[in-house]
Amino acid sequence: FPYTTLFRSRNNLNKSLEEGETRLNRELNRISYIIMNMMLKSKAVDFMHSMSCAEIQERVRVIKTDTVYKYMKKLEKIGFVEKGAKVDRAYGYILTKEGINLLPEVKEEKEEC
Repeated sequence: FPYTTLFRSRNNLNKSLEEGETRLNRELNRISYIIMNMMLKSKAVDFMHSMSCAEIQERVRVIKTDTVYKYMKKLEKIGFVEKGAKVDRAYGYILTKEGINLLPEVKEEKEEC
């Protein structure tokens, strides 16, 4: 019956989506989210506001620049960041729309008098 074929293909689709989400969750860890959240707060979302690995490391301060580079390559491979303008001799990175949509909305901090 075509119905059973349709049912099987939907189950396979759901299974592959779940596996994709699991794979994504394994590839992203807390540091990845911290880096992306910091980039969003710094408005590194367009070409001219791109951030180098050294700039990201200065703001995150818990990891080395080489480690930031490894995370940026992983995030670039997944599609959450992309190369932006060069910063000195290094590439800058910006968040993609997919990366922005993955993060919770950033609330504006109000200055208190």
